[in-house]
Amino acid sequence: MVGRIENISEPVALAVVEAEAVEGQRAPKSSAYVVLHASYIKRGYVKKVRDEYRIGDIIRARVVEMKNGEHHISTDDAHAGCLIAYCAGCRTPLEKRPAGLQCPACDRRDNRKLADDYKVLPRTRE
Repeated sequence: MVGRIENISEPVALAVVEAEAVEGQRAPKSSAYVVLHASYIKRGYVKKVRDEYRIGDIIRARVVEMKNGEHHISTDDAHAGCLIAYCAGCRTPLEKRPAGLQCPACDRRDNRKLADDYKVLPRTRE
């Protein structure tokens, strides 16, 4: 499933589903909220969700369990993670560089748990 991080309240993030799963995977309906716990972000220790994702990031995840009526998701494999990240300063989509992510507008650098096929949306003229 593909979702957008809507809220972060350590140690969890809430994401809204943007696109349902394909290939027969189970997933909640579009516009449903799902829960991402820090322990399901990546292999290894994650101290804070904010160290890996920010509000507005578009992520790919898989549903790992249904608990207390909520879908819990994981981004701990290479294909899952951030698909599109936005600059915390100016909200421009971040570009992938060898040293991490960088904003083409304000040169701010940032890190995320990236999907193996991280992409940047084409720029639109305003």
